[in-house]
Amino acid sequence: MTFSASGLPDGATASFSPASCTPSGDSTSCASTLTVSTSATTPTGDSTITVTGSPLSKTTQFTLTVNAPWTVTAAASVSSVIVGNDVTITATASRDVGSTAYSIRIYEGETQVIACGTGTTCSKTFNYSQVATKTYTAKIGTVSEFVATSDSTSVAWHADYSLSNSGNKSVNQGQSVANTITTTLISSVTEAVTFSASGLPDGATASFSPASCTPNSTCTSTLTVSTLSTTPTGNSIITITGSPLSKTTSFTLTVNNAFDYSLTNNGNTSVVKGQSVTRTITATKTGGTTQSVSFSTVGLPGGMTSDFSSTSCNPTCSSTLTINTGTAAPGQYTITARGVSAGLG
Repeated sequence: MTFSASGLPDGATASFSPASCTPSGDSTSCASTLTVSTSATTPTGDSTITVTGSPLSKTTQFTLTVNAPWTVTAAASVSSVIVGNDVTITATASRDVGSTAYSIRIYEGETQVIACGTGTTCSKTFNYSQVATKTYTAKIGTVSEFVATSDSTSVAWHADYSLSNSGNKSVNQGQSVANTITTTLISSVTEAVTFSASGLPDGATASFSPASCTPNSTCTSTLTVSTLSTTPTGNSIITITGSPLSKTTSFTLTVNNAFDYSLTNNGNTSVVKGQSVTRTITATKTGGTTQSVSFSTVGLPGGMTSDFSSTSCNPTCSSTLTINTGTAAPGQYTITARGVSAGLG
């Protein structure tokens, strides 16, 4: 007796082992194993398979149900959490494992932590009191054979902390300003916190020194914001973000017009050799937010000295310049009073 099969779904094939059999002797029956193989493109659903014996075209039928391939996913309730807090890992299967020999299994690293033998989901809650990063996967199968494995998902437990800063800052175009960023530990364990800045106006850059710090109680980093002469004036909200956990602190940065000033004096003068004469040097602010101007003189001949009543001041302001002629030869001299401020002459 030779066997054949019909009614197979698309992409499926059938084979018999043996291809035929012959009842003999005292036996009134013989058996052959039918193997139906499907492909990845075989449609899901039910098909009626008819097995025909030759000769005489005797038949027997059964229903073949093609299921979708097993799949499973693993998802964490959160991917980053403060130490001591719960995280739930949920594995979700593409169909119920209850009618099979399989279980939905959750692994932490290479270690199985739970197996669920019914339903389409399986969950497990984890909690760590120390800084830790753990990787989880889900699998469907037996203890020794798996029909589906999920992509891995990672969860990080981090030390808790807060950020603060030393307040709102003001800077002139083309200048720099510093702000102290303080990290305060909240949890009983610690780890390094790395800083970044956002919200900077055009042309401004931010740098941290150090770039990260590890609070035992507190630690600090100095944020320096540097502007260009083209950085627009006005207010910007600068946000400092700490990683991990994305903790933030913010302050207002005010960019002012670039500082500028002019110098004047009260005119030419004459003096008897060996005597002294004074002139009033006035620094007048012409733009921006004032900053200190330091004074000096150039053009003094040999034997002549000078002294300022105030070597520096914040415009608009003045300083008295005293010129001591000393042993200088008689003659006409051009004396220049010079002012210097950061980034300006």
